Amino acid sequence: GRAWIVGGAVRDALGGLVPGDVDMASTLRPDELRKLFPDAYAIGERWGTITVRHKGAACEVSTLRTGFGAGDGQRLDAIFTERLLEDLAFRDFTVNAMAVDARRGLLYDPFGGLDDIPKCVIRSTTDPAIKTLEDDGLRTMRAYRFVAIRVGWTMDPALAAALCESPRLLQNISAERIRKEFSLILKGPSAAAVLRQMADDRTLQAILQLQDGLSAEVPPEECDSGRHLALTAFSRGARGMLRRGVRAVGALREAGHSGAEGAMEALTLLLGGFPASEVERIMLNLKFSKAEMKLVTFHRGCLGHLPDASRPGELRRFLAAVGAEAAPRQLRLERAWAAAEEDAGLREEVLCRLSEVEAAVAALPGGYRVPSRLVDGKWVEARTGLRRRNVGLLKEWLFYVQLERDITDVEALDKVLTEHFDIVALHQSPELLEALPKVEWPLAEVGGS
Repeated sequence: GRAWIVGGAVRDALGGLVPGDVDMASTLRPDELRKLFPDAYAIGERWGTITVRHKGAACEVSTLRTGFGAGDGQRLDAIFTERLLEDLAFRDFTVNAMAVDARRGLLYDPFGGLDDIPKCVIRSTTDPAIKTLEDDGLRTMRAYRFVAIRVGWTMDPALAAALCESPRLLQNISAERIRKEFSLILKGPSAAAVLRQMADDRTLQAILQLQDGLSAEVPPEECDSGRHLALTAFSRGARGMLRRGVRAVGALREAGHSGAEGAMEALTLLLGGFPASEVERIMLNLKFSKAEMKLVTFHRGCLGHLPDASRPGELRRFLAAVGAEAAPRQLRLERAWAAAEEDAGLREEVLCRLSEVEAAVAALPGGYRVPSRLVDGKWVEARTGLRRRNVGLLKEWLFYVQLERDITDVEALDKVLTEHFDIVALHQSPELLEALPKVEWPLAEVGGS
């Protein structure tokens, strides 16, 4: 059999970059490759791809193929061929449709990919461009991703126009595959421009499963209900929410924040204006992990809730509730979110407040460091005789007081407890503990301390 280096490795090498991975194409079928390389991974075999391991290195080897399915965007079993040019013709973009015969020193470039590399343009290998997208609907997301993660790259007008068909082509693509590409888009340095294009193409609304801003059709019996009116109002505002979210992502990227964590930060901002229930629904539908959902929903819930820079106790409680690691991230998100505000006066007001908060936190003795709790549940139980939930409630209030008053020793905290409560009365009326403030963010409406 024969084999060629193909795809991104060829593109990157010709563009002066060091390839991260090397993919190969071969005339050998997957079963023949597995006989040659018994340790090969068979994941992806139905699509003609296996991962070969040899002398400590690994690369994906794909049997030459001319297609997968029936032109509806699905990716079915591979259709194999013996001809390299037929395989290259089936690839998505010209810069990815090149091959190198390393043994002979030959470059195969039937679609002009070499000319497109210095122009930083991605073009479809087919005319019309829609055909390459119909061969695998996920290619729509890959086109967006290609531009999002590479500064300065653009799409050929024909390909850009074909992406308007993305909502239809993505209908048969699994949520997991869409989420993987979407996450890569979100963390790209050019994410904002690509998200804006996706919104114009209605691709963004499709993957978020928004229908003109609605997450679902309203049942006929609810058409005259208050819920329908509320959803209609949400529908009218959804476009504005997405616009502000995209602007905020742009502000985040302009500040130089990207990378793996940047993807979830970008998603937080993109969905910053949506109700909590919509954010949760969107992330569940796209199969994001529980950890990712927790991060995004928490930071989104905190957006717009800045601590009072003139109150050190509130600043300490903010740091304790949000966390020493997450607090800088939250303030970073706040700055991007504020920068996306269209009202210039309000924007400057919030940015000024934010600068005051950042300066005030930096001026705290420990900076972003969160003070350790002076007492734990065992101490509370031994000191008061309370049990179970009541111990937890009182422990949280004591931490609240510790931070609010900047108490640094147990004796001083115990004195506050004695002054504030009659222990016997607490046993007789434990409901008093329910109304006590605790360390949380955003701030809840609570009683005094």
